[in-house]
Amino acid sequence: MAADGDLTTLLEAVTAVIQERHPDGESAQRMPPFGLNNEQLACVMTAAQPFDPAKRAVLLERIAGELRRLGLRHPSDDDVTRAIRLALRGLMHEPAA
Repeated sequence: MAADGDLTTLLEAVTAVIQERHPDGESAQRMPPFGLNNEQLACVMTAAQPFDPAKRAVLLERIAGELRRLGLRHPSDDDVTRAIRLALRGLMHEPAA
């Protein structure tokens, strides 16, 4: 499991991405808040780690978008896993057989 400092860094990164893409704060204000537990945040961080910063930002926004779409304040582990899987589509390429 990731250290608390790593999770804080992830949260700061997500916040920075949102503020960078929505500097006026308007879009950020319309986003319903949701909370993830430490294990869920660690899963998101693990999924994001292999990507360069630009793709990581896209992945984090996709995950957040999917979780916002669900409209749950506290998504289940299955909800987070599903959001990660959906967000990864198109960002990772399967090796040729």
